[in-house]
Amino acid sequence: MKRIVLNTTSSGLEEMNVPHEVEFIRFNIHINNVHFIDGVNINAERLNRIMLDNPASPSSTTPASVEEILAMFGDLEKRGFTDIFVVTIASAISESYANITTTKSLFGGKLNIFIYDTKAVTFIEAALAFEADQLVKQGKSFEEVAWRLDQIRQNSTAYITVSRLDYLIANKKIAAPAGFFANLFDIKPVIELSQSGELVAIKNIRKIEKSLEYIAEHFFELRNQGAFIYAISCGDTQLTAYFVNLLRERHGIRDLPILPGASISTANHGPNMVGMGAFFGERPLIFKHLC
Repeated sequence: MKRIVLNTTSSGLEEMNVPHEVEFIRFNIHINNVHFIDGVNINAERLNRIMLDNPASPSSTTPASVEEILAMFGDLEKRGFTDIFVVTIASAISESYANITTTKSLFGGKLNIFIYDTKAVTFIEAALAFEADQLVKQGKSFEEVAWRLDQIRQNSTAYITVSRLDYLIANKKIAAPAGFFANLFDIKPVIELSQSGELVAIKNIRKIEKSLEYIAEHFFELRNQGAFIYAISCGDTQLTAYFVNLLRERHGIRDLPILPGASISTANHGPNMVGMGAFFGERPLIFKHLC
């Protein structure tokens, strides 16, 4: 029996300097009518640079097709793998989970394929994929792995906000009329990753500084409740520096892990995005390599 963990490149795990043997079912990124494959001919750093240099450039993402996934599974079978644990981006916001499920049904039972919907994006998804990789190496059953991932996911939360709404509007995350008035009144939404895996605007606040303060205060309270917190940045260094300084000067939060946003998140929400996340209880194993 030869086992492996797969993950979509929507997580950003590939961008982190952590030891793992996870392989990737790669998303497609389309920007300025040019097609890229995430992690092959574009990475988060290059994508950030393109988008910061060309604000509001048309961008979109598509998951790997059924045909592409079939080819990948066939290659894994040729390499001797018999059992595959697939960790996917939230099915509520992407067709990736559905495409992999369809592929499994077409593969004729030649491989033992277990598909886990993280109901998450970016770093939470990455932490779950890394955890799965480590537990599979320890010989845990796929059911045991899924149970542990459930515990981590249910004890996690994340908020994000953006200083520019261009990409949210262009990618129809915000309706155009609502986006017009949001821009007019300088509204910056605070978006939560819900337990169902949806990105939900929970607060509309005027001015990015106020949105960042709202997030900082919320996660400061979570830290006081025993949560382990971290920050996320999609590459806007000026916005990230402002947020880090706010956390340090107003809340005394120092030495906070600043983790990269995934390329898929950047393509959909833009590089002008920052946020925070928290885990309660036993920390995911990935933090042994990040802290």
